[in-house]
Amino acid sequence: MTYDALNRMTEWRQTGSGAPKVEKHVYRGAEWHRAGTVVKDGAGATKATAYLYDGDNICADMAEHSGALGVEAFYVTPFLDQNLLMIRDGRTYWYSQDGLGSVRTLTDAAGGVVNRYDYTAFGEAWAAGTSVSVGQRYTYTGREKSAFDGAPMYYRYRQYMPKAGRFGGKDPIGNSGGVNLYVYVGNSPLVLTDAFGLFGAIAHETMIKYIMEQMGVPRLVAAEIARQNIASDRRITFLANPEAHALSYGVEWAPISGHIRRLRTFHGWQQFVNDTKKRITDKLSKSCCDCSVFEDMGRLSHAIQDSYYHAFNTWIGWHWNTFFPGSSVPVREENNLDSDLLAGGISKLKELIDSPTTRNHPNAAFRAIVEATAATQTLFQEIKNAVGDKCWDILMAACEAKMRDEEIARQRAREERRDLEQRAMRSRPELGSSIPNMSTDELRHLTAIAVR
Repeated sequence: MTYDALNRMTEWRQTGSGAPKVEKHVYRGAEWHRAGTVVKDGAGATKATAYLYDGDNICADMAEHSGALGVEAFYVTPFLDQNLLMIRDGRTYWYSQDGLGSVRTLTDAAGGVVNRYDYTAFGEAWAAGTSVSVGQRYTYTGREKSAFDGAPMYYRYRQYMPKAGRFGGKDPIGNSGGVNLYVYVGNSPLVLTDAFGLFGAIAHETMIKYIMEQMGVPRLVAAEIARQNIASDRRITFLANPEAHALSYGVEWAPISGHIRRLRTFHGWQQFVNDTKKRITDKLSKSCCDCSVFEDMGRLSHAIQDSYYHAFNTWIGWHWNTFFPGSSVPVREENNLDSDLLAGGISKLKELIDSPTTRNHPNAAFRAIVEATAATQTLFQEIKNAVGDKCWDILMAACEAKMRDEEIARQRAREERRDLEQRAMRSRPELGSSIPNMSTDELRHLTAIAVR
């Protein structure tokens, strides 16, 4: 594999007996978007394909036919990496995906399955469950596979190697994303995806902790809201819940033209925000001690933050200012903030917020996070005002006490188990490695017998 100075793979080459297999990639300036791909299969003919984008999704493949550039395939993709249909050679094919967004079947207009896909945990095609009769490259997590088996898949900022279960290039943020620069979704491919080859949550967490500190929220409560916020990106319902990430738009059938058309609206996101705020206030109107509202607060704050700094236009190809004039330019590199925030934490974020030059910062990510933080703090203040200071204070005090008791109980349980395991090892050494796998009740029974 050959890379350029921006860590983008420009060539993959497989050598052996006979002519090599080669796949070359051309990019649009300094962006990660591929302008086109050139493929040469051994001694066969060379094929060049150019790509036409709508936001971060490819809407058409362009190829040369009889000396002229024409559309080879057309795609309708209402959500990021969730192709709805493909038109190729005058025929329409429909995609179906699983919970991770991986393509499972491709069906023709009559509903017949023409392609079927199955995968290992990290996305390698499982031969026994895969059969392909129509050429198309979207497979695992909706990303693009190479023209050659064994070559890396295109995950925008990086190339992903499903056979190895890791990325082929280093994490763009270096060690700030973890000591393993090539790890894919923290080795949790059954529940997580990484459409951009970035993956991170430090900025979300830092914003919440900063806001909670400003509002005087107890440490344990702040940590729980931050945990629930981050969990929004780790729920398997992510692809089915785009409105929770400011990614809400859809498709409808246009009866006059007979075509699918996209609805670019933020109303789904706004509805999610309004409904979640109402659910929080309804719960607290019944009981000021309902700690379950922290899950709602986490998801709600995540949606607000994403609307500023997770790049609404990344997913639908429209500028955020279309809906909210005056908002900063959204950014695609959400996680480029992580290196600075990991090193500086809340103090770094406070420095950005307090600095008069941040709004003119050359990195749009820094401009956006300041606005996202302010909007999220306004959200929490609105909730506090709606339920009243007294109810808010009762909620914080009661839930902090409950969490502290739970933390003490967990610590005691850990200490008891450690003591039981040590006693079991001394009294029944022949059980060896099976002891750590026993339940606490089994260990209690075992050590009680030993005492008798």
